[in-house]
Amino acid sequence: MLCVTGSERTTSAWLKRVELADAKVRAHGQAAPLHEFRLDALDAIDTEAFDAIENHRARVVVCCRPTRQGGGHRGSEPARLEALMLAAQRRPAWLDLEGDLDLEVFDAFRRVSSRTDSSNATNLIASWHDFHPSPLPPSERVLDLAARRPALIKLAVAVDDARELAALARAFDGVGVPHVLVAMGAAGYLTRSHYRAFGSAFTYVSASHALATAPGQFDLDHALAMGLPASAEAPVFGLVGGPQILHSPGLRIHNRVFRSRGIASSYVPIVTRSLRDTLPLLEQLDARGLSVTMPLKLEALELSTPDACAADVGAANSLRRRNRWESTNTDVAGFRNPLRPWVESGRVRRARVLGSGGAARAALVACRELGLDVEVFARSLTKAAALETAGATLKPWEMRGRESTFEKTALINATPLTGEESPWPGDAALAAALVFDTALGSPWSRLLERARNEGLPTIEPRAMWCAQAATQLAFLAGIEVTPEELEGLDE
Repeated sequence: MLCVTGSERTTSAWLKRVELADAKVRAHGQAAPLHEFRLDALDAIDTEAFDAIENHRARVVVCCRPTRQGGGHRGSEPARLEALMLAAQRRPAWLDLEGDLDLEVFDAFRRVSSRTDSSNATNLIASWHDFHPSPLPPSERVLDLAARRPALIKLAVAVDDARELAALARAFDGVGVPHVLVAMGAAGYLTRSHYRAFGSAFTYVSASHALATAPGQFDLDHALAMGLPASAEAPVFGLVGGPQILHSPGLRIHNRVFRSRGIASSYVPIVTRSLRDTLPLLEQLDARGLSVTMPLKLEALELSTPDACAADVGAANSLRRRNRWESTNTDVAGFRNPLRPWVESGRVRRARVLGSGGAARAALVACRELGLDVEVFARSLTKAAALETAGATLKPWEMRGRESTFEKTALINATPLTGEESPWPGDAALAAALVFDTALGSPWSRLLERARNEGLPTIEPRAMWCAQAATQLAFLAGIEVTPEELEGLDE
């Protein structure tokens, strides 16, 4: 189940949000969601607010979060508790109380909330929010919350690496109280997208991006695009890497592919510094396919059985789990497929590759498959020695703008330099048959702008991404899709 939240400043805005969110959920054929009502966000807590609680009591979660727990209530503690007590008298489905309140306070709310007709009784939540590392281990925090005898425990803890999530989930072992676990921040995404696998009764989503109430919280539109809540129990597909993965187009496009094919799974970001430490958790979540980006491509190769392509490149960017983890490198297709028409028409016969990292290795393999002569310009010839062994001619980085022969040459940027940072010297002639920029990190590239201004043909990073993504989806999930379809899904 979804619990839609927000930080509306008026009751009328909250009521409008409930109406719009319910309509969106119905349009997707999903069950009616819960709605959190943040009294601490209101400009004024008045009779209108309490009437709204009573009118929506069956699906409302009420809280009045103090600043000490990341909320917005700045009044006195007695005034806050009085507002919560008045809310409790309206019998909302759930009343969220902070876990640092004494048991006697919880008992007082229990007495007010209970009634003979148990179907209308309010369920108490004991919640705790750690926005910074806490000296109290999560398991001890959970036991402390359970001592308040709530109907549900909510634990929200900030994390910076997905490998922390397995230990967080174990904090509830043996407690026997329903719970909601939220790992806040980008690295905690799995606890929201696959909340049921972490034992959570529901997951929080914001009504809109602007109304998000916690780090890493995604909005209702994104949740529905991911297929939630049904996808919460489906096998996991994801993109693994550093925080930069949050800007990948795959997080939008792959989910649209899954929805268009009627596939229940979602495609999610998994932020971690260690694939080795995170993989056991992903296996527990029934992960079937993973895209892998820097800095984990070498580790992905080591932890899997590579095909010839991944072995040739010396790095893997795609993992799928059958009886074991198998890997390939679809970056090769990302370079090869957009270049192929240029080679087959005879317009390109050689390539100059800027960079010597994993992308450059994939570019070399692709160019070699197309029969091109390749020169690689590297900052460190020592580190790039393997590329020379693989068939490239190595040249110092400083020489990249001094070459005189550019006829039928593709200039390929395989560095991460983009935006204002160009890998090509500003005082050197940009003469080539084709400029191919693969740095996806910016919507604008000085290298491509210069090429267009000089009338040179170009291949943009998105073409490379769509070509490799089409190959990757076939490998990971058996989905046949064209690069053109992927491009259209991002419009």
